[in-house]
Amino acid sequence: MTVWIRCGSEAGEVIGAGSRRASAWPAPSVSNDRIVAPCGLSGCIISDSIRTSSPTVKVRRCMATSEHSVQLAGVDLAGRNHVCAFFNTIDEEHRVLGSFYKDGLDRGEKAAHIVDPANWGEHLKRLAEVGIHVQETMLTGQLEVLSWTDAYVRDHRFDQDAMLATVENLIQSGAAVGYPLTRLVGHHMDWLFLDKPATRNLVEYEARLNRVLSKYDDPVICNYNPSKFGANVAMDILRTHPMVIIGGLLRENPFFVPPEQFLDEMQERRLARGVVE
Repeated sequence: MTVWIRCGSEAGEVIGAGSRRASAWPAPSVSNDRIVAPCGLSGCIISDSIRTSSPTVKVRRCMATSEHSVQLAGVDLAGRNHVCAFFNTIDEEHRVLGSFYKDGLDRGEKAAHIVDPANWGEHLKRLAEVGIHVQETMLTGQLEVLSWTDAYVRDHRFDQDAMLATVENLIQSGAAVGYPLTRLVGHHMDWLFLDKPATRNLVEYEARLNRVLSKYDDPVICNYNPSKFGANVAMDILRTHPMVIIGGLLRENPFFVPPEQFLDEMQERRLARGVVE
C-alpha cells in the first residue's frame, strides 16, 4: 500500500491510499523502501510504503501502558501517544478528529488545544458542531484553548525549551486537579516554515518531545498542513513521530527514529553547515 503526500505551497494535498489520482504523477524512484517522486512543483514523497498482505497497513497491537485506553481515528493508541497529523483543510481535521475531541471530554478528561488565533472562532464553532459544550467546558477549565503565539513564541521566536515546558505543564496541571488524561492538540505556525532556523528548531522540539511524553500516557497530536513545507521537512516531521495520520488514517510510522538518533543527526547537519553549538 502506498500513501502520497504532495508538499509545497503550490500543491499541499494528501492523496489517500490507492488513490487513482496518484497514477497521474511521474513514476517514483525507490531507495531503501523510501519512494521519492518528483512532482514537478515543490517536491513530493510517498511517506508510507509498506508491503503487506492486507490492503491497509497492519498497525502493531500492544498492551497499553495504563488503564486509560484512547481511541483515535478508530485505532487504540495503546500508549503510543505522540502523533503527527497531515490535514489539508480544517474540514478534514474536524472530520477525522472531531470524535477524538468529544470522546475525551465525555470521559471526563481535559482537552488543551493550541490554535492559530485567526482560526480561533472557527475552531470553537467546529467543536460545538460535534456536540461539545464549548462555553461550559471552557468556563470549568476542562477545555483550554490557547493561541499559538502564547504557547510557542518567546521574544518573537519559537522557543524549544519554553514549548516543552508548556506541554509538560499542561499535562501535569490537568492531573493535579483530577483529570485522568489531557488530550493535547497543537497546530503549528505557518510562518515557521519560511525560516530555516525556525524549522530546524521545530523538528528538534518534536524529537525532544518524545522524551517528555515517555513519562506520560496523555496523547499529543501535532497537526500540520503539508502545503506549507517541502518534502525534506515532511520527512523530518515523520521521523519524529511514532504514529501518523495521513489521508484520514492512523498508522504506525515506519520512518520514526528514536529521539537520540535524530538529534545526533541534526548535530551532524549543523557541523556540515559549519555551525557549532
